[in-house]
Amino acid sequence: MRGWSRFATLFGGDRYADRSAALLVPGQDAARIRAMFTAPGFARRGVGSAIMAASEAAARKAGFDKLALMATLSGVPFYESHGFVAEPGITVDADGIAVPFVPMTKALHTPDAS
Repeated sequence: MRGWSRFATLFGGDRYADRSAALLVPGQDAARIRAMFTAPGFARRGVGSAIMAASEAAARKAGFDKLALMATLSGVPFYESHGFVAEPGITVDADGIAVPFVPMTKALHTPDAS
């Protein structure tokens, strides 16, 4: 199971036109958190938080110092509760349907306070 990715594409399925197979550079690029959805019967049981913790630890171990994701509006509170910061929202055309998303980032290492 992997909730994060080394691939440059921030979001979108195989049909997404701007999909890239390029790999991210640890220490330079932000690792990507992939789409996470919880089945209604398993909501609020810590599954998403466990996947997030494992993803952060794996990305950190791989040398990444930042995470990025593209949240749906309903996911923003979850990601904010895990330390992600929202950027200005965008709207993506999905086969004629305007879908709002919120890009979010999180630093994995706290800079030294000097």
